Amino acid sequence: MDFQFTCDYLGKPLVRCSMDHEAVAAWINSEIDGDWAKLDAVLNMIKQAKQHATPHFEQRLEGREFFITVNAEEVVVQANNLSFACDYMIEDGFGYYDQESLAFCGLEDFERLLLQYRDFIKIK
Repeated sequence: MDFQFTCDYLGKPLVRCSMDHEAVAAWINSEIDGDWAKLDAVLNMIKQAKQHATPHFEQRLEGREFFITVNAEEVVVQANNLSFACDYMIEDGFGYYDQESLAFCGLEDFERLLLQYRDFIKIK
């Protein structure tokens, strides 16, 4: 997963991720938004997932706009409204565009992103 950290014109930290992981960036920017307590809670979820390391162990964290699901192998970031969206076909070969609403990434990559994000906001 490719990502970068930047700030908006007011100095607020922002995350940008590669196309397949846009939902991860949107989740961090809207749900974490520099909140150390929320960031620590998610890092603790990751730590627990690593400790349990069983395929059935799963944790879910609900947010205002997104929820995440963490297990020993991957993290799923999904927009709350996506669970209500219908999957319809516009034309053959085209479907609902959901890259800003749904992303999957490995647990290690997700943890690396959050740790680097923490370092970035520490500077700000």
